[in-house]
Amino acid sequence: IAAAGSQIKADLLLNNNSVTPAESIETSAVLTGSALNRFAVTTDGYYRSTDNTVVWNKNTGGGLAQLDPGDKTSLSFNFPILDMASLISAGITNPTMTIDATVKGQTVTGSNASDFSAKDSKTIKVSSELSLDAKLTYYDGPFQNRGPIPPQADTETFYTITLRIANAVNNASNVSVTGRLPLYARFLGVVSPQTENVVFNQLGGMIVWNVGRVSALAGFSGPAREVSFQIAVLPSVTHIGSSPLVIENIKAIGDDDFTGEKLNSGVYDLTTDLRADSRAKYSDGTVVK
Repeated sequence: IAAAGSQIKADLLLNNNSVTPAESIETSAVLTGSALNRFAVTTDGYYRSTDNTVVWNKNTGGGLAQLDPGDKTSLSFNFPILDMASLISAGITNPTMTIDATVKGQTVTGSNASDFSAKDSKTIKVSSELSLDAKLTYYDGPFQNRGPIPPQADTETFYTITLRIANAVNNASNVSVTGRLPLYARFLGVVSPQTENVVFNQLGGMIVWNVGRVSALAGFSGPAREVSFQIAVLPSVTHIGSSPLVIENIKAIGDDDFTGEKLNSGVYDLTTDLRADSRAKYSDGTVVK
């Protein structure tokens, strides 16, 4: 399993486990799969780009002219996995990269020669990525908020928090987003769309959005998952002149259905700063008397 954009180093390890010398050794590695970046393969052999095959023989070195009984040698090549932006723009899902390696030659005893061959194959799966976004608004969004703007000490103001989650190249399941409210903020229980499952633990101040399944390419070629909910913030006089925290430790987790890997994403904490609101002014997030 590899991350998109990562560099892969492949080693072919050859071992003559016969009792006779091996000669005229030819080795090849065929590269296939939607994740291959075929323009950046490097090798100590020869990369035949017409069919994406790396080949070695006695002329490329690596001890392939003859391999005595018990001798070993190694051949290597490097290739990058396509980066995530390239995979997404091409609409690729469940991206893989497969190496089909073959070695063949002859074992020689006196004047007798016998052909031999061996094969091996490896497949690399590319993990998806969750992308989480969070914003705080007063004017924008599905709710009618109330209370003073800029926020006023000892007076409650309602805000809208909007969470948006996108997913890259593989389906994801068991996705959830969590965040924690401070003591001076409360969850009002109003959620849009109402089909989204958002729960609040009063004891710990934890908000949990149980997202569930997020399809591959959601937020790119398909719609992202999004939810908005309303909170109330009651600033203290100690907050005057600042933009106090309204939700912290905002994180998304889930399972990659294709690779089985755990996925996670996070964003910055939100304060009463309303820079994400199209109608708010720069100073509208600072608490006043």
